[in-house]
Amino acid sequence: RAVDALGFHAAILVTGHYGPNWEDLKTLLSILQPHFATRLYGLPDFEANQPGFDNDGRSGGDHAGKVETSLLWALEPQCVDMSRMPVDETGAPHFAMGPDATQS
Repeated sequence: RAVDALGFHAAILVTGHYGPNWEDLKTLLSILQPHFATRLYGLPDFEANQPGFDNDGRSGGDHAGKVETSLLWALEPQCVDMSRMPVDETGAPHFAMGPDATQS
């Protein structure tokens, strides 16, 4: 309601994680849209992803890897601290970080 009241013409809601949540977002927006003048659009990162950006020749995805980290960095740069990235990608996994996050 706030974006509608402020006069926004459009709002893009981005989701980065996979699984059915992107379908839930699109369903939610189809329910909400008739009640707002602001045009609402749900954008899963795999739709926004430049084909091949994730290095496998298709618009797939990752979990806290290059694609999601780049998206977050572009939208909220203060949330990404590249100085905390591991120096080398060998060895044990780094918690939930994708193996190619340093390529962001």
